[in-house]
Amino acid sequence: MISFDKQTSKELEFQEIREFLSSYCKSEKGKQNALKISCFSDFNSLKRELEILKEVKSIQEIGKEKLPHQRFSDINSALKVLRVENGVLIIDELLKVCLLYTSPSP
Repeated sequence: MISFDKQTSKELEFQEIREFLSSYCKSEKGKQNALKISCFSDFNSLKRELEILKEVKSIQEIGKEKLPHQRFSDINSALKVLRVENGVLIIDELLKVCLLYTSPSP
């Protein structure tokens, strides 16, 4: 079991690392998520996340997708509308969602 108490977090300046990471996020949701990052509670969780990171890195290296996504935009407002029964997106929100799921031109 990995032990990571408040004092260790303070000594490692974990909050400063979260703030630094959040400054690179393009969306407000990404910034919020970066500020909520916590330490792994066990080694197996850390290993799983490392495997995911390796997979993302390999996808980027073979050129399937560039990170950050070039056409990324925050679609939180569109998602909120879609959660409401009979919600209708305005054209700008619809285009944001559409651009995230269409393949880029060669």
